[in-house]
Amino acid sequence: MKIKIEEKVIGGNAPVFVIAEAANSHEGSLEAAKKLVRAAATAGADAVKFQKFVVEELLISTHPDFELFKRLELKANEWKELFAYADELGIIAFADVFDLSSAAFMASLNVPAYKIHSTDLSNPDLLKYVAAQEKPIFLGIGASYVEEMEQALSFLHEDVVLIHGFQAYPTRLEETNLKFLWTLRERFHRPIGFMDHIDANEEFANLLPLVALGFGICLIEKHITLDRSKKGIDHESALNPDEFKRFVLQIRKAELAMGSGKNTFFEDEEKYRLKTKKNVVAKRNIKAGEVVTRDMLAFKRALGGVSPMKAEQLIGQVISKSMKKDEIFVK
Repeated sequence: MKIKIEEKVIGGNAPVFVIAEAANSHEGSLEAAKKLVRAAATAGADAVKFQKFVVEELLISTHPDFELFKRLELKANEWKELFAYADELGIIAFADVFDLSSAAFMASLNVPAYKIHSTDLSNPDLLKYVAAQEKPIFLGIGASYVEEMEQALSFLHEDVVLIHGFQAYPTRLEETNLKFLWTLRERFHRPIGFMDHIDANEEFANLLPLVALGFGICLIEKHITLDRSKKGIDHESALNPDEFKRFVLQIRKAELAMGSGKNTFFEDEEKYRLKTKKNVVAKRNIKAGEVVTRDMLAFKRALGGVSPMKAEQLIGQVISKSMKKDEIFVK
């Protein structure tokens, strides 16, 4: 199954779709948000993603994070400027939408896709509204039961990517559960993505998504920050701009190694085959007129000829021209 978002294709044999997850690491600053967009574009990410919410619709007023999220909100005109800037740089920009007001605002900007955070996986009102926009949907499924995923999908259209992963600031390696990606593919037969949230300071931080490639994912989402040392929002699992650029390069190199899955050879492998495969040769000098018997045949590396698998077809044939020891039998 393939999904198209602007000029990009997700799924099938298309390159892995890389999302630079900026989320709220802009800390409420438009200038910082624009720097994150530029960093994502420079790194070669396919898209940059933020989080759009109205704090009064996201949290109750007594929630301990209410004031924090209030500080993180960008104004309507700032969102417009931010997305226009992303368009100038040629990178896809979209957002998690956490409420109907935010979804409607993103619709007014004609965003090319929507992300539904796992916090709203069981929010039928938001699911139905986003589905009605008829744009690709990235559905976060962290900390959700399969039955909840099925219910959510019943409200959505076909162009949905399920994204496995959750944020534990950071998520421990043993909690990543990459094998669940297989379960998702077999259960839902939809494109599957992976959100990586392990400790960005770990040596394995850039390697884990490469391992996930082997589970057939078509999308990778990874946090990006301007400076992890400042310990801002989501810094625990976020890569600095230079690290993110290396990360994208590693993904693209890994894709080259993944290949097409087809039983075809590159030029070097064709040469390797010619040099290393054994073929049927004369075990001794054979005179013209002799009838080929099994004891006349040997299997050795030779540049071309008849495969040992077809040696039996040579037995009983009459030699028309004398052959020297190690001479190749021809078809």
